[in-house]
Amino acid sequence: MEVRERKRKAERGWKGREIKERKQKQGKENKVRQRRERKTKKGTDRKNNWKTEKGNEREWKGRQRKERMTKNGKED
Repeated sequence: MEVRERKRKAERGWKGREIKERKQKQGKENKVRQRRERKTKKGTDRKNNWKTEKGNEREWKGRQRKERMTKNGKED
């Protein structure tokens, strides 16, 4: 009886370790995927910035600043 119980416990421990390792691996893969997505997202945002509302706003503010500077007689 004792031997059988010990075997069962040992097997359970091994299974638990296996599950834990699998979860860790999954977590690492998710991290890498998220980082990759973040990087590409940043790049596309930068490239297509002028297409977004925020990009237009920034361009508009820049133009306003230039006009203000030229009105005051300063060159940018």
